Amino acid sequence: MVLLHGSGPGVAATANWRPVIPAISTEHRVIAPDHLGFGGTATGEPVTYGRAAWTQHALALLDTLGSCCQTLGCTSCRAAVTGR
Repeated sequence: MVLLHGSGPGVAATANWRPVIPAISTEHRVIAPDHLGFGGTATGEPVTYGRAAWTQHALALLDTLGSCCQTLGCTSCRAAVTGR
């Protein structure tokens, strides 16, 4: 299960998801990445942050994970997507 955080001030994956990861992880592998520009991310190159960059980053992660990730949760979009 991949959990994506929102984009408000001070937000990070650990801040958003720490309370629920233990319960979810009893039945799922949980991955909670930080979007570019949040938490501990650093690219080493100039990046324009925003929805396009965050989407590209998330899609690259999902591509890398492949079929092992079948569930996606999101705080700001108020949605959960499941499937392959």
